[in-house]
Amino acid sequence: MSPEIVVLAIEDEPQLVRFLRTSLAGHSMKVVDAPTGALGLVEASTRVPDLILLDLGLPDMDGVEVCRRLREWTSIPIL
Repeated sequence: MSPEIVVLAIEDEPQLVRFLRTSLAGHSMKVVDAPTGALGLVEASTRVPDLILLDLGLPDMDGVEVCRRLREWTSIPIL
């Protein structure tokens, strides 16, 4: 059995997070979610996911700012 891939969804829409979690579970992927940019930055640093799915319209900060901050210390792929 292959290792589980961890996907961090920095997304504030619960319906979309549920869809991602359900859709990716069948492909050995675990979705961890963060509803704000600030929480997303914390989750990215503590869980070190394999991939980050980033919403550009977050309630606390612009997704481009989140991306900029992530790129200061990581090269994790971001979509």
